Amino acid sequence: MYYVFDLSGLPEVTSIYTVRRRTVWQIVDPDSLLIFAAEGRCRITLDNIEYTLEEGVLIFVPAGHFYIRRPVGDEFCTMYYAHIRLCGGVKPLDTSEAREHLAARLQKRSRALTEEGRRESPSHIYMLRELTPLPDRQDEIISLYNEAMAANLRNQPDSPTLESMLISRLLLIAASAAADELAVGDTQLPLPDTNRKLDKVFSYIRLHAKESVSLDDLCAVCNFSKQHLIRVFSAEFGMTPKAYILAYRVNRAKEMFYRNPHLSVKEVADEMGFADQHYFTRLFVKIAGMTPSAYKRHLLTFDPSKQ
Repeated sequence: MYYVFDLSGLPEVTSIYTVRRRTVWQIVDPDSLLIFAAEGRCRITLDNIEYTLEEGVLIFVPAGHFYIRRPVGDEFCTMYYAHIRLCGGVKPLDTSEAREHLAARLQKRSRALTEEGRRESPSHIYMLRELTPLPDRQDEIISLYNEAMAANLRNQPDSPTLESMLISRLLLIAASAAADELAVGDTQLPLPDTNRKLDKVFSYIRLHAKESVSLDDLCAVCNFSKQHLIRVFSAEFGMTPKAYILAYRVNRAKEMFYRNPHLSVKEVADEMGFADQHYFTRLFVKIAGMTPSAYKRHLLTFDPSKQ
């Protein structure tokens, strides 16, 4: 089974954590779940179908679906859980419908990247499988979960948080794997090479977030022209590469304040590579909706018992 989901808005991360279990657990969760097996195995029954969740495999459980988790023999299984809410929910597709959806998406993307199609509405609709093997990217997936857990704090309702951006990245990795699998099985579908090149761009941004990343740097990573990279970002995410980088850097700064709210604004600005503190403050207000100082006060006076 495949599931179509909408990323026109960042997913809301309601809970994210890691567990090590060999017990039976069953529930109908009001949120969608992204469960990644980091070590060991377990069995998960979803919609009366039993799957073996092996190390390096991600499973997606749609909101409101009953699932059961059981151990495999006496094995412990270490799993990463993310409870998320996707705008518009999800829509299930069988394999045939998924191929049609991918073909339509690739066609729309091709139009959006041409001069004639530049004014088309960008497509934020993606697709992932219920089970996605990602053993070659296990370290990256675990890193995304760990970063998201560290950044899992309460923010302004209209301010995108770092954990939401990281989980969006995880969803895009799963969507890229699903698209690759469908394209390989259908000689009429082109391999989504753009997805793989964007993977390199995101990895570069994460590794160099504290530096001054230029459009030239990103183009060198993915071998796109500047105009083409801007079109890809606009079509996929509704923002330019520069806007994405700035939002990512500000959200990393918010994570630093969360881990140590006693750091000064200048210390955090310097650490994130902002030489001009006034520019950092203006950018922070634009993206977070408040000044860095106000955000620090929010963290220092936050009382979860009153929420």
